[in-house]
Amino acid sequence: MDIFILIIGLIVSSYFDIKKKIIPNQVILLLMSYKIITIVFFVCSKQSELSTYITNFIGLLICGGYFAISALLSKSIGWGDVKLMAVIGLFLGVTNGINCMVLSLFLVAVIGSILAFSASKRKKAKGETVSKRKMAVAYAPFVLAATIAVELVL
Repeated sequence: MDIFILIIGLIVSSYFDIKKKIIPNQVILLLMSYKIITIVFFVCSKQSELSTYITNFIGLLICGGYFAISALLSKSIGWGDVKLMAVIGLFLGVTNGINCMVLSLFLVAVIGSILAFSASKRKKAKGETVSKRKMAVAYAPFVLAATIAVELVL
């Protein structure tokens, strides 16, 4: 059930990231609240031990922390992406969170390079000047694809 809630949240995030270049805080807050409430419920109802969820919180810190450091050091990562990766770490835990992070970064690098290359080819064909300016690529759709791939494979 958790993975379906996460995927729905990622679909909504992807839509807004593509259309408006923003990941709504409301989506992030709803996903985090849902996961924390379910953890508290399972621990309080004695269905699970808190220790089983430690990897979720470590995943939040590692995935969110890595992206937070990257956002501070470069302008290419937005804070919505940082919060989204923290949510991924919280839902998927350390191992799958890191797998998702690495796969999504790989996907965005490959697809982003292809898009930039084709855009420069189109501009050259039209006789326009090709700028060295960075191209903005929505990151949430790649996180969605990586999450589905990680959950299907692992």
